[in-house]
Amino acid sequence: MDRKRILVVDDDRFIRRAVRCLIECLGHECLEAEDGEEGCKTALAEKPDLIVLDVMLPKVNGYEVSRMIKEEVRKGGVGKNIPILIVTARRTDSEEREEFLRTWSQADEFIYKPFDLDHLSDRISEFLGAGEACSREASGEEEISLRR
Repeated sequence: MDRKRILVVDDDRFIRRAVRCLIECLGHECLEAEDGEEGCKTALAEKPDLIVLDVMLPKVNGYEVSRMIKEEVRKGGVGKNIPILIVTARRTDSEEREEFLRTWSQADEFIYKPFDLDHLSDRISEFLGAGEACSREASGEEEISLRR
């Protein structure tokens, strides 16, 4: 299995640590950023293979970060498509608004908090084309149930 680089952008260091443990358990390298501005800069400079991105971030929100990165990909400034998996506790009050945010942000997938690390492991493995997921027991972490 190729070792991939995954960028985790979240202002909550507990979530970053839990996701980093999962990513390392899967055999990949984890890059981290704690706000939207840093996340966008890191993504464009480092060109990770996948981004796990929170929505509620300081400086620039996750929807905007996703859109900025996808726009750079489209312009050819990144050199490859970078899948973006948005993780958020924010649900909208209508399906139309939800669909608008999905389309506008250009993110590849949304996962809603609270989420289970086994589910995130499965999604990461699928995006990267890897065969095996990492179980919660192996990573030493529990379900992430933080809501913001």
